Amino acid sequence: MYAIEAENAKAGARPFIGLSASYAMSYHWRTNIGGFYAMRSTLFDENYRVEQNGVDLQFAQQYKLDDLYFNIGVLMQSTITERVVFKGNSNFEDQRRASLIYDVPNFQLLPMLGLEFKLMDNWRFFSNYAFGLNNQSSVLQFGLLYRINKRNPPPESERRRRRRLAERQINQLRDGALLVRLKTSKPAIRAMEARGYTQLAAETEKDQRVENLSLINAFRSAYNFSEVKFFYSEDSRKVLEGEFEGIFLNDSLEKDSAIVLQSKKNIFTCELTNIEEDTAMYFSHYEFVQTDNFATIQVPRFYGGGENTFYALVIKDREFNQLSKPFPYYSRALFKALKEHPGHGIFFFPLKLFFSDTPQGSVDDLNDKLYRYWHRKKD
Repeated sequence: MYAIEAENAKAGARPFIGLSASYAMSYHWRTNIGGFYAMRSTLFDENYRVEQNGVDLQFAQQYKLDDLYFNIGVLMQSTITERVVFKGNSNFEDQRRASLIYDVPNFQLLPMLGLEFKLMDNWRFFSNYAFGLNNQSSVLQFGLLYRINKRNPPPESERRRRRRLAERQINQLRDGALLVRLKTSKPAIRAMEARGYTQLAAETEKDQRVENLSLINAFRSAYNFSEVKFFYSEDSRKVLEGEFEGIFLNDSLEKDSAIVLQSKKNIFTCELTNIEEDTAMYFSHYEFVQTDNFATIQVPRFYGGGENTFYALVIKDREFNQLSKPFPYYSRALFKALKEHPGHGIFFFPLKLFFSDTPQGSVDDLNDKLYRYWHRKKD
């Protein structure tokens, strides 16, 4: 609808059609350019109206907020043809009055504000309002946009996918719970007893209990990133199925039905185990390599890949799948390696300069890594 700013003037509804192009500068910001052939009309009293045909050029910046788009820009309006249409018989005085009122230039530059709303994948409804700074005319547009060349977004790289997943997981863990799985060594103990190694079985059971108690004490004193509970590995199936009643352990390694999990939505697990190799590889650059026949070919180079396995406190998801970088999913458990290989202490000496050799030190390192990553992503 188009109106000339004058006394007793009313906007008349007329169609327009055209094309527009959009360029995405970022996820939220776009640049829009459009060209339209427009028919315009303004009604004066009941005797006559002013009609124009022309070209409208739009330039706007667009901000995306979910399915709503905010436009701000300019409308360049030019007139190709124009006429004054009289209703019925008109005298000379009516024509003279119309010519005096109708005093709008053939080219105008109007500020424009507008909204777009996504109806379906390729359809949008929009409304724009352009107003003259000299109070000579204004334009109100309502229309439908159909996207005829929607470019699919580029596929997400593996590195970006992992980073996005890690950012979501650190927030979920912060608001969720970490369930520490403690081993019982029951299969090994039963096998020893069946073969008559009762003393070895008793020592194994005692060592496992000491290790479990040290882990509980370490988490109690050094971990506060999220809620934490402890359960035996024999109840792993119940954790998978979400049956948490009566499986959690108190500080004496006894199952206590009074211990209730508060955060049941975002569940992660943790255990003392050998870390799994991270086999992910990332593209680095291309390198020109000479072949045997002296030809030169372009070869992609990657970095990352597997690494040596070692004992660590490893964070896993609810299905006991190890998390991956850049999430800080592990803390090296040097104390476990020293216990497993007591005669190799000299080889572990360089590691002691960088890693703690106590359970509490390992838990404290894990807790610190989680906080640092969470603060970095939050900021």
